[in-house]
Amino acid sequence: MQDEFEKFVKDNKENFDTEVPSFQLWNNIEQQLNEQDKTQQSPLKIVSSARRTIRMKMVRYASIAAVGLLLLTVGGVIGSYWTVGGEPQVAGISLGEVSDEYAEVEQHYAQQVNLNIEKLKKLNYDEAILKDIEELDIAFQELKQELGHSNEISNEEIIHAMIENYQMKIDILERVLNRMKPKQKVIN
Repeated sequence: MQDEFEKFVKDNKENFDTEVPSFQLWNNIEQQLNEQDKTQQSPLKIVSSARRTIRMKMVRYASIAAVGLLLLTVGGVIGSYWTVGGEPQVAGISLGEVSDEYAEVEQHYAQQVNLNIEKLKKLNYDEAILKDIEELDIAFQELKQELGHSNEISNEEIIHAMIENYQMKIDILERVLNRMKPKQKVIN
């Protein structure tokens, strides 16, 4: 069937080619195509431009996210190491957490220190004395922190230093109380 159609077209080709478009028509078509090329970008340029825009936005958002993550990380690290007062915040261990024997020793010394401080507060005392005791308390807190991070070999040395700290507090408080008692008797 196709052979018959092809034969018909070949035989009647002259009848089909009777009308020829003018050159002006072809010029108008070419001009319109050129204008469309100027006003429209090629599909490849549009896709390339869109990809570049998306990529630039992604890079911008990723950099903002990276800066935010960096700030959060730095803030978290600094916050974990520093308290409001500026002292390092490190977990410490009390003597009672080491053993029951040390818990009894710590309780005994803490009671004596508190008892002597209460006696001192009842008397007319110098505020500098309590500041000295506070300095010893700060040193004691540092020892607790060291005890929390030390190995077993240095634990005994730290525990000994903690007990000496308690003994120094008691000794200072008792000396002050003994010096103040004669003055209080004279005044009465």
